[in-house]
Amino acid sequence: MPTADELINPETVRALAAILEETSATAAWSSVHAAADELGELTLSQRARSVAAAIVDDGRSYSRLAAVTHDALADPALTGWMIWPLTEAVAAMATARADTSEFDGSLDLLAALTPRLTSEFAIRTFLNADLDRALAAIAGWTTHDDDAVRRLASEGTRPKLPWAKQVPRLTREPSRTRPILDALYRDESDFVRRSVGNHLNDVSRLCAETARATAAAWSSAPDAHTAALIRRG
Repeated sequence: MPTADELINPETVRALAAILEETSATAAWSSVHAAADELGELTLSQRARSVAAAIVDDGRSYSRLAAVTHDALADPALTGWMIWPLTEAVAAMATARADTSEFDGSLDLLAALTPRLTSEFAIRTFLNADLDRALAAIAGWTTHDDDAVRRLASEGTRPKLPWAKQVPRLTREPSRTRPILDALYRDESDFVRRSVGNHLNDVSRLCAETARATAAAWSSAPDAHTAALIRRG
């Protein structure tokens, strides 16, 4: 059975390279192929970053990578742990330039990718680049038809999300995500509510007063799952 670090393994990376090549009708994804042989003793998050850097190198531009990724979504084989480095590459390329015209569209692309595994780690790049703009876009996901996207709104903005890069402003201002949690705490999906509970737990470790106020507000307008969600938080 693979260890956690081996979830992104040479076979996973080669499969991703093959999908990108097939979609873009070019063999120009040589850096991604090479990355498959360079995983060595890297941890899972290091593997994700290493493969993401190779995708950026081969992708050449955000517009090219975005177009290939959109088209690759038609392939059901684009799924599983190859999604993590792909989302990181999308985020890195979309936020690399001073021109922010690609900001919202690239967030939409991450939302489209998240049902294939999750885009929660890549969301952090946008939160660090422009917290206000990112939170405004992410808040719109709370009414999405797909529970994976609704969960992404909560999970990707957790102040202490495991394995993820830190977002210092969320650590200092954990109340910033309160509107997202308020919109989701009575979600019909247990998948989403578990994330909300874990998010509230993160908040409780940073600002107990904010967590208590949030829990009190939910308790005054509960549904059948609210008490259990608050206990989780």
